[in-house]
Amino acid sequence: MNSRIVLAGLVATAVSVIGSTAAHADRKMLVLIDASGSMSIVRTDGATRFETAKARAKSKIAEQTAIDATTTFSVYTFSDATSTPQTGGAFVTPANANTAIDGLDLFTVGGGITPLAGSVCDAVDVLVATGATTKVLQLASDGEENSTPVTNICAGPFSTDPSPPYSGGSWQNKVLNYAGDNGINVQIELFDPGPIITLAARAAAASNPEAQLTAKTKLIAAIAAVAVGEGPPTLAEFFAELARETGGRLTIIGDTVPQLPVFADLNGNSCVDRSDALLVARAFGQTGAPQDHPLDLDSDGKVGFSDYALALGNFTAGGCGTADPYVARAPLVCSGLQPVVISGQTLASGAITIDARIACQVFIRNSLIVSGTNAIKVLGTAAITVDNSILVGETAVLNSQGATVLSAANSVFHGKRTILGAFAFLDRGGNIWE
Repeated sequence: MNSRIVLAGLVATAVSVIGSTAAHADRKMLVLIDASGSMSIVRTDGATRFETAKARAKSKIAEQTAIDATTTFSVYTFSDATSTPQTGGAFVTPANANTAIDGLDLFTVGGGITPLAGSVCDAVDVLVATGATTKVLQLASDGEENSTPVTNICAGPFSTDPSPPYSGGSWQNKVLNYAGDNGINVQIELFDPGPIITLAARAAAASNPEAQLTAKTKLIAAIAAVAVGEGPPTLAEFFAELARETGGRLTIIGDTVPQLPVFADLNGNSCVDRSDALLVARAFGQTGAPQDHPLDLDSDGKVGFSDYALALGNFTAGGCGTADPYVARAPLVCSGLQPVVISGQTLASGAITIDARIACQVFIRNSLIVSGTNAIKVLGTAAITVDNSILVGETAVLNSQGATVLSAANSVFHGKRTILGAFAFLDRGGNIWE
């Protein structure tokens, strides 16, 4: 059977893939960094928590820019009784936000105690006032609430109930409801006060008045909890629920873990390559709170092609020590005259990757096909042979509306199979349908 190849577009595959991520209209992110005294504690990598929080804030700006290049940012720090704008209260470009972050010095902008609840709710107010379609709060903190003024809308005692939505009137209950009710996507990085092993860290903790105050606050909360209930949630438990409720995600940054998280590193090797992208592709269709689905890179509540595109766009320069087994190829239209051979290649598109028309014959060997709609769509007749390959379609892995013969061996098919018309499957063994 003969077929003719017509390339669908002249742009490079990589450009097609990344360009397929839909922009979010009027997206804004407020970066809120804890500048309390305990953020001066030195991690085992030699940086203070505050210095690490600054670096992480810049990486989060890059992540949001990858999701939508039109996102603008506002930077705030918080300590003592209030939060302080560091970009004049305005939402600015990524470059200007990064410049503001670079200029932050802990003992110039803070060094006091932690008005956590009030600062979060004040940030919610700022974001709501923008009228943005998508409102993201990026919070970095290491400490419990201990200094929100009683006049603040989210001021309150510690919850005596460890379970959400927490005790009515508690600061945990108020913050959870205030962020959730106002449509804020809360992304959180909790700097875990884990074991302090360096001399500098011990000195910082010993000389930090907030450390003593925080311990006293926790003791008071614990005594109150014993008297009236089970006790408050831990900060990690509360932040996890806040992220889950708002469609965000909690990341814990341990003091003793020098290697910081890498965006789109999904197998834990601090590097991003094809193996990470494949984990995303084979999870297409998962839905739910991003807090429970780490493969949902854009935090939109589902794992799909936009997440795959983000993984591809964040491959580590120089690779991860293993060569990519695939060579990029543009999506194609097949319509008679000569067979199409796809061997050792990857086709990726937010649209159809293989569009089979009249009298189409396709051989797919040792290849990867990933589509945001249909991996293979047949309108007419097609004979498709697949060996040692992975095919993924967010809408369908195969959409046949004619007459199709599919012969396959040792291959993975992820997605629905939509058949309207004649269809024959020749299973030569070793296939997985997901």
